[in-house]
Amino acid sequence: MTGGNGKGRGLWGNTFWMSAAGLASAALSVLRALLLPKLISDPAEYGLLLILNLILGFGAYVHLGVTLGVYRQLPYLRGAGVGEEELARLRDSSLGFVLLTGFAAVLATFLLGWSQLEAGTVLGFAILGAGALLVPLRNLSALLTNFYQAEERFKQLALLETGYFVVSVAASLLGAWVWGV
Repeated sequence: MTGGNGKGRGLWGNTFWMSAAGLASAALSVLRALLLPKLISDPAEYGLLLILNLILGFGAYVHLGVTLGVYRQLPYLRGAGVGEEELARLRDSSLGFVLLTGFAAVLATFLLGWSQLEAGTVLGFAILGAGALLVPLRNLSALLTNFYQAEERFKQLALLETGYFVVSVAASLLGAWVWGV
């Protein structure tokens, strides 16, 4: 039995890759949950971590739904018999839009952070800056996730999600260990 795209990827292979990615993400999540409280001891540092998470959370909306639209539109257009060139244009334009809006969010956050720097809070500026720089990366990861799902490329999707989660957990633990956030 092969996947719907006829490239020889079976249901069991896809299940294996996605299950392995899910288990790796769960294990890393448990590791982070156990280590983070030991690395962050000050309640104010937890507040800074929450600010960083808020930036990332709200930053997920700056793509204005393009990532979900691509996820729904690619299979529809492929089923309607649209040529690969038009599908490539859709991928390219959505990628450009997601990156443009992500970098606009970075600029807006840095401008907000600049007011923090003038107030003498260098750590506040650094937190806002770090959060801002992660917004385009997170949105790019979401777009690639939807590309891979729509095109039934589950092995690449599992590797992308696992890699993104490894980097996310490592960055949060490193930030907590080095800077307390």
